[in-house]
This record gives sequence, C-alpha cells and structure tokens, in this order.
Amino acid sequence: MPNELVPMPSKAEPVPSDDPRYMLVSKSLLVGFTPAEAVVQAGFQLPDYDPMSEDDNQKLTKADIVTINDIVCSPQVTSLTLSLTENKDESQAHALHTEEVRAYLKAVVNTPISLVGKDSPLCQSYEEVDTKFGTTVKVKMVDKLKALDMDNKLSGRYAPTEHNIGPSQSVIDMMNEARSNS
Repeated sequence: MPNELVPMPSKAEPVPSDDPRYMLVSKSLLVGFTPAEAVVQAGFQLPDYDPMSEDDNQKLTKADIVTINDIVCSPQVTSLTLSLTENKDESQAHALHTEEVRAYLKAVVNTPISLVGKDSPLCQSYEEVDTKFGTTVKVKMVDKLKALDMDNKLSGRYAPTEHNIGPSQSVIDMMNEARSNS
C-alpha cells in the first residue's frame, strides 16, 4: 500500500513503469472498484476530488476525469490488467486482491487515529501547525464507516439471501392466459 497520496506527475515527468500504484489500480479495477476509487486507493491524488467526502454524489471535475483517464488508460495499467487476467483464472485474481483489500480495511477500522503517523499508509493528510500552546498535528485518515461498508460489500454481506421473482405461475402459463383473454 502507498505510504501517502502522491500527486499525479505532469506530462513532462512520466511515472516509472514499475510504479506499484499501477498494479493497485489494475487489481482494484478487476475487483469492481470505479476508476475514481481505484485511482485514489492506489495513492494518486486527484486535484478536485475528496475521497473523504460524505457526499456520495460528488461530481468529478473535468481535470479529475482527464487524470483518471490518463491513469486507467495508460499502457502500464492496460498491460498489467491483461496479464492479471491471462496468467491467473479470474476467480484467483479476485480472491487474492480481495484478501489484500480486506486486510487494509481491517487495519483502517482497528487502528486508532492516534497511532496513524505521517508515513502510515492509513494517513490521507498530515499537517503540523504551530500554535501558542505548541505544535498541533492534524491527521486525516480513511473514513472508518466507509471502510466497514466497503468490507461488508466485499464479503457479500449485502447479497440477497432469497431471490423472489414474482408469482409461482410460469411465464408460459401467463402468456397463454394473456392470449386467451384477448
């Protein structure tokens, strides 16, 4: 996991092809994360997107969409995604990555914010402010409730236990009944 959010380099300074963040984006996309979630989870920073926002309908700006597109459509992510699906059967790729993601989410939920330091992978932002009482440290970490919700989705806890599709009458019986009534 990345130690901190890192801004996307400008086009003048390309990201090295061995950057582990590309592998995280590829794996996150295979598991079913949205491109924005995959990019943020991998540690890239979007200029106008706040992953800690409580607003689920948060709009992405044009700059964010361009950044996401540049990362997701990059040759590195494309080739890694293809190699992950070719070298392993799909269920194996999902299971391995799901375990990694769930381990990270467990750390988010179980780690008190007082133990999150500047170099922690759980740290979203870190700021030291000098006040008249001394130095105050402001640490922002991943939302614990969102981490619990994501873990529940990955574990299948929200999956329906029963699939009721309607009356027990078969489709053919309903079609025959409709024909006889007309």
